[in-house]
Amino acid sequence: MKYGMLIVDDEYLVRQGIRETIDWSTIGVEIVGEAVNGKQGLEAALRLKPDIIFTDIRMPVMDGLQMIEKLLEFDYDGAIIIYSGYQDFEYARKALEFGVVTYLLKPFNNDDLLEKVREALEKLAEKRQKSKIIGQFKRNLPLLKERLFQEMLTEPLTPSLLEELKAIELTPPEQGVIIRGEASDACAEELESALKAMVERILKLLKPYQTIQQVFDESFVIITACIDSEFLCTKIDQLLLMHQSNSNVKFSIQISSVYDNFLALKEAYEETQALSRNALFVAVNTVATSDLKIHPYKQLVKDVMKIISEEYHRKLTVREVAEKIYVSESHLMHEFKENVGKTFNECLTEYRIMKAKEFLLKGSYRVNEVAVMVGYQDVKYFGQVFKEMVGMTPSQFLAENNEKI
Repeated sequence: MKYGMLIVDDEYLVRQGIRETIDWSTIGVEIVGEAVNGKQGLEAALRLKPDIIFTDIRMPVMDGLQMIEKLLEFDYDGAIIIYSGYQDFEYARKALEFGVVTYLLKPFNNDDLLEKVREALEKLAEKRQKSKIIGQFKRNLPLLKERLFQEMLTEPLTPSLLEELKAIELTPPEQGVIIRGEASDACAEELESALKAMVERILKLLKPYQTIQQVFDESFVIITACIDSEFLCTKIDQLLLMHQSNSNVKFSIQISSVYDNFLALKEAYEETQALSRNALFVAVNTVATSDLKIHPYKQLVKDVMKIISEEYHRKLTVREVAEKIYVSESHLMHEFKENVGKTFNECLTEYRIMKAKEFLLKGSYRVNEVAVMVGYQDVKYFGQVFKEMVGMTPSQFLAENNEKI
């Protein structure tokens, strides 16, 4: 490998002597340019990008130290050798503070110069190797973080894994909860943007607490020392209302119960996964906490909820839905009450009101339009049902949440 060297000195004979009295090829060095002062040297260095700059200190227009300061502003990463007489040594000491400079005292002979250049090349090679390793580490860090984060959630948190997590500043709180979110109903670019935005909003809530997070392709996981589930559920529900006013991406967010030690992390994460699998409502923004009883819904219930999510906007009866899935009305009603703890009509109404809140927050529809969109032809009745479920009229809900948004 050849190293390029730039000579900066205002004396022609000095430059000529350095250039012609040493066979630089023996140590893999090639003289790529010369300059008569620091200003020209700076311009030449930026243009030629030499590996080594050999420069005098005292020069007209711009001296060697001024040139070095300017070079460092441009992130010059090569080696610099400065030389001067004894009387300039204290002045030259300033250059040594930059940490990129080797000093050579005049007068010097060719052997001295060659030795200094060899030393400079060794240091340069070592520095560049470190920079290469650091660069590779930084490029691989996101993948490493994702792998270790996933391992922390799915494997026992051993002392060695904990040390690895500490090394990349991913140490979880010893006590806390896991917040897991899944995004859907959008293209990859929209999902990525929505996931990052939601995580940023939640992290603002959690600023006073030790918190770590990881965003995956279609989900995110936040581990926080905040253990107030009621606070988390209320605030995240508010964030979802804000989110759905300007996005079509749907979020299903789960909050685990409190874990008390590192070994319980895996169990807390599995709890959020179970909450996700147990989600009753689809295609709407939801928050689920560990207060919910986790049990698998029967396929019949899932089939009915899918029909509700697709056809909530029109008149929908138990008889019609029962016929669609080839069961009797009585069997459907019994299974719903038994498995969900609610009637078919209660679930339909709850879903319609969830969708109504979403449409109202879009800001594009009047209350009477939203009523029809979610299956109510009677606007007055829609208002009564909405108030009963939300605690306020549609207009009050809209006014209150517009202030927050």
